[in-house]
Amino acid sequence: MRFREVFKHTHTVLPVIHAEDEAQVRRNAERASSAGADGIWLINHSFSYERLIGIYRKLRSDNPSAWIGLNCLELTPYETMAEVDLDV
Repeated sequence: MRFREVFKHTHTVLPVIHAEDEAQVRRNAERASSAGADGIWLINHSFSYERLIGIYRKLRSDNPSAWIGLNCLELTPYETMAEVDLDV
């Protein structure tokens, strides 16, 4: 999709959540949503991409229409998309 089809506002805000654990990600995702953010990015630093994708899947299941980006530091973008079964 084209950017403006997804993000309708003049300015788009996508806070980055430096994931530590599921509870922290959920708290920060809720804060971002409550503040009016257009979506979030999740990134892992201190644990594996598998754990980050697990958190992503739970968050996605609870928020199917939310825009959630992933930055798995050990993987290429193509590998990340394949891991979460996105259309690659």
